[in-house]
Amino acid sequence: IYRPTTGGRYAGSEPETRSVMSFIENHKLEALISYHSAALGVFPGGVPWTEPSKRLAKALSKATRYPYPPIDTGCEYTGTLADWAVENGVGAAVDMELRNHKDTDFEENLKALKVFLNFAP
Repeated sequence: IYRPTTGGRYAGSEPETRSVMSFIENHKLEALISYHSAALGVFPGGVPWTEPSKRLAKALSKATRYPYPPIDTGCEYTGTLADWAVENGVGAAVDMELRNHKDTDFEENLKALKVFLNFAP
């Protein structure tokens, strides 16, 4: 069952979002992956996309076969966690889209974890 969703009343308004933002602000993160569904590919962080984030996106795409550059839907995605993370000191960040809305793509993302653990921004 699909239910209506909302991004909240304003940026950072939801408690789970505030918790993630607080964690990022209080820790020195070298890289970050934010998972979403479904099927558009790997979106590097930053506006414009930063070079370290593009390198991470390319490496993850190569390992997982998720599209990079992501599928062009004709609209621009702004205000992502990856964008915010890079703007707030994370060395490289990506939003990674799973293949559909129900599966975890476990095998692909086990490969992604190996890439991620060996990545240096």
